[in-house]
Amino acid sequence: MEIRQLGYLGLQGADPKAWLDFATRIVGLQPARVLPGETWGMPGMPNPGAPSGGSGVAPDGTVFLKMDDWQWRVALHPGDGPGVRYLGFELRGPAELAAAVAELEAKRIAVTSATQSELEARAVHAMVHLRDPA
Repeated sequence: MEIRQLGYLGLQGADPKAWLDFATRIVGLQPARVLPGETWGMPGMPNPGAPSGGSGVAPDGTVFLKMDDWQWRVALHPGDGPGVRYLGFELRGPAELAAAVAELEAKRIAVTSATQSELEARAVHAMVHLRDPA
């Protein structure tokens, strides 16, 4: 399996909004210009009609952060305690994803395809789910 890079990660904690100031002022991340499901608006400006208004904060309190041209790279979800919710790994393309799925299934690791709404939420073209067998 040839993973190109870590594409995004989802973390959880008691107060994701508390991380917004730290992530933007200290770490150098930016609030996501638009959230999953929102439209981009004009180049260089968030969609003024978007619910987030470019704040990076979703209605459920999830904070989305970015560092490059991708819609977002880090999601901080509200949760009872700190932890990792998910990791998104990038592969080169559809053929490599199919090969990765075949390799995982050959090792008896269950893989399920993402729904359309999950693809939109992660701003990706294709995605599968699996659980770490460890």
